[in-house]
Amino acid sequence: MVLKRVSAIIRYMVITVCSLIVYQMLLTGLEQKPAEDYQVKRQAALLAERSHKLFGAKLIGEEYTPITTTLGSLEAKKLSIHPDFAAVAVELMTQAGLKPGDTIAVNLSASFPGLNMAVLAAVQAMRLRPVITSSIGASTWGANRPELTWIDMESKLWNEKLISWRSAGVSLGGGQDAGHGLSGEGMTMAVQTIRRSGLPIIYGRTLSESVEQRLAVYQQSSGKIPAALVNVGGNQTFFGRHGHNLFLRQGLIENYALAATVQDGLAYEFLRRHRPVIHFINIQRIASRYGIAAGRDWGTSNVYFERRLPWRLRLVGAGWILLVSAWMAYPKIKVWKANL
Repeated sequence: MVLKRVSAIIRYMVITVCSLIVYQMLLTGLEQKPAEDYQVKRQAALLAERSHKLFGAKLIGEEYTPITTTLGSLEAKKLSIHPDFAAVAVELMTQAGLKPGDTIAVNLSASFPGLNMAVLAAVQAMRLRPVITSSIGASTWGANRPELTWIDMESKLWNEKLISWRSAGVSLGGGQDAGHGLSGEGMTMAVQTIRRSGLPIIYGRTLSESVEQRLAVYQQSSGKIPAALVNVGGNQTFFGRHGHNLFLRQGLIENYALAATVQDGLAYEFLRRHRPVIHFINIQRIASRYGIAAGRDWGTSNVYFERRLPWRLRLVGAGWILLVSAWMAYPKIKVWKANL
């Protein structure tokens, strides 16, 4: 009896050690190859880089101005300027099943102007049709210069033919998306910016009205909700009345079971209609997932590549699984035969 137990322990140890060896062999044998949409991602990142160069250091705003809404991380703002976020946007929109010609809703806050440009570059590279809504108020270090708001940047991108669309509606941003939290001077500046742009204003007496107005803007061209929603930043209309307390995953969100009490906000409106939502706000987390780092050359992040196992190693792995399965089953087969 003791010998049988010792034999079984040795057998399991041999299997474990050999499995680790096979696993390490498979791991080191992975080949890194360009992803199928490699060229589209590079095209998007190149366009994002050209857009960023148009503004240079001004993509990082000031710590505080009259149109500053909330606190933001300076490191996150610097990281968000990396062109490879355009490739990440292509990756996520492809995963969402979007195809050339699809109409999508794009909701942009002014807190991450560089990331806004990356998303628009990805939309252009994928030949999608965006319906854009934007807001003026920005968190610290965002597009919070009164003379160079996000809408001013968008206008310059349009004039330089780096984008093919303008915002279809602009709100004040801030609390309740109605400028709450801004000083009187800040409110005046935000309103003047929208009037100067000539773009339609979105202003609701309540947050729900602002959400409804955005949904109406998104449906103007086709009469139905677009195929997906892409959101950049923390505009409150995206979250609804729960604000940032509403937990939503980063990146692509599909088939998400929202709490029964959460029945407002753009994210809810799209998800309940079974439309995918793509969410950019926690920049460090997204960057970590895709290997994006400040100072790293664009076009080298993990998002451009996929790791594949050569067919010979796949055969080795499959063969080892069959061998282990047979080895584990052999004692039971012996007992079964003996009882026949």
